[in-house]
Amino acid sequence: MARRLHRIVVALSGLSLFVGCSFSDITHGTTYNSITTVKDLFSSAFMLETDEGVVLFDTGYRTGRMISVLEDRGLSEDDVTDVFITHGHRDHIGGLAQFTGARLRALASEADLVAEESGVQVTDPLSPGDVVTVGQFSVEVFPVPGHTAGNAVYLVDGVLLLGDSAFADKGGGLIPTPDRYSDDPEQLKDSVRALAEALDERGDEVEWLVPSHTGGIAGLNALLAF
Repeated sequence: MARRLHRIVVALSGLSLFVGCSFSDITHGTTYNSITTVKDLFSSAFMLETDEGVVLFDTGYRTGRMISVLEDRGLSEDDVTDVFITHGHRDHIGGLAQFTGARLRALASEADLVAEESGVQVTDPLSPGDVVTVGQFSVEVFPVPGHTAGNAVYLVDGVLLLGDSAFADKGGGLIPTPDRYSDDPEQLKDSVRALAEALDERGDEVEWLVPSHTGGIAGLNALLAF
C-alpha cells in the first residue's frame, strides 16, 4: 500500500514539472505516421488503428479518458485488441482495467508492478527483441531498464515510442528523464545509450522519437546524440 501511494504521489507531482518548463509540449491528436497521441493531463498514451482493431500503447492516467477518445471516433473498448504497456506507473496504466478484453502486453519483468499498480494481470508477457504482429503492423520490443525494472520501448511504423525513457526539449533535443522519477537513473541513461547503438545501423527505420511526457522529434539523430 505504501509503495502504491508513493507511485501516485510521484505521478501527481509530475504535473508541476511540466508547468513553465523547457520540455516540448504535448498536443492532443498529434499523429506520427499511423500513431495518434492521446493527451491525459501531463502524459500521453497512443492509439494505432489496424485492419483488425485498435492497439493502444499505455492507457492514460484517468479512468474514462481513452474511452472518451475512442467514442469520439465511433469506437469502444470492445474494439481494442491489444494494449502494449511501456511501464507500470499509474499515469500510464490508470485506465488499464477498462481493457481486460484485450491482450495486455508488457515485458515479463514489469508484470508484477503492473498488477500492483492497476490490479490487472498482464495476459501476454513480452521478451526483449519480440516482434508482435498486430493487423498490418509489426511492433518491436526493446528493453530499456532503469526507469523501472521492466521499462520498454516500442518501434512501430517508423515511430519509436519511448515512454518515460527520455524527454524532448523545445530545441529538438532528447534529454534524460529527471532522476527523481526513475528507480535507477544511471541505468536508464546507459540503457537509452545502448538503445541508440542498437538502432544506429537502422536509422532509416526510425522516423519519429516520441516520449510520453513531451512532444515528438523527427528522425533518429537526437537519440544518437543522447
